[in-house]
Amino acid sequence: DDGSSSASFELVRETCAVDPRIRLLRNDRSLGPAAARNRGIGVARSRYLTILDDDNLWLPDKWKLQRELLERAGDGRDLVAVMAVRAVHLTHLRPNDRPHVREPERIRSLGELLAKVSPRVFLTTFAMPTSLLRELGGYDDRLRWGEHTDLLIRTAKVARFAGTDEVGVVEDKRHQEAHRRAGRNYTARVAGIRLLLQKHAADFAA
Repeated sequence: DDGSSSASFELVRETCAVDPRIRLLRNDRSLGPAAARNRGIGVARSRYLTILDDDNLWLPDKWKLQRELLERAGDGRDLVAVMAVRAVHLTHLRPNDRPHVREPERIRSLGELLAKVSPRVFLTTFAMPTSLLRELGGYDDRLRWGEHTDLLIRTAKVARFAGTDEVGVVEDKRHQEAHRRAGRNYTARVAGIRLLLQKHAADFAA
């Protein structure tokens, strides 16, 4: 809980209290999405880790399919599993809604990476070893926009990707006014793009 109002926090706490598997962390003030996720990454105890945003819904077979992808690779310490995501108001998948990689594959260039694993697919569906995400340093908390793209680029330098066309996540942003406001935050966008271009200058130049 990244510094939400008291009423929202109480609702989240009541929901979490019914399932002992859930551990609720609260930031007294908002640190931003990257720093909030990093706090969760820091305390996770599982072998694998993934992210679920509050405007997304996991379909029942999501984790089963991804676990099969990860475990089929044997050791799998450098493997990231991705799958398709569908917008709730659509019945079809668009090109950037699905990964264009199947068996474990190391992707060599930024152009190839963005063609095979779109930032949208990565940010919404990825599952990877917790140890790998920690080795990468988690998210860059300087970024308020583009943090997933930055993590995707850094991940591709050390990891392989495996994917499936099966839909694992349904995304529903129709009623997310806060998300729409964030999407219109051009100051954060410009700062994020500038930092991405600085961090990955050689990749973008190529």
